[in-house]
Amino acid sequence: MTTRGTKTRASRESQVERYLKTKIENIGGITRKVKWLGVNGAPDRLVLFKGAHWVELKRPGAPLRPQQSYEHFLMLAHGVKVHVLDSFEAVDIFVEALRKGKLKNAF
Repeated sequence: MTTRGTKTRASRESQVERYLKTKIENIGGITRKVKWLGVNGAPDRLVLFKGAHWVELKRPGAPLRPQQSYEHFLMLAHGVKVHVLDSFEAVDIFVEALRKGKLKNAF
């Protein structure tokens, strides 16, 4: 699920990140910021709610860097989906899909 918002109130990636954390906690889930040793471009958040879900956060309208696209491709080739979120609206859509059980577990 790559969810890109058309309208956004956020102007920085950190705002989208805080908004995601709050929304996930509000539905009883947890988020973990992930640091990958020796790997560039891997997703920066793991969301745990009805399974595990990898999330890449971007500032509104920002494209993935080539290394991020490549890492997401490698993960998908092994059956692991990465959700790209770049706005409050995108976070809302992602959280609602999680809540309704519409997203497949990443693992």
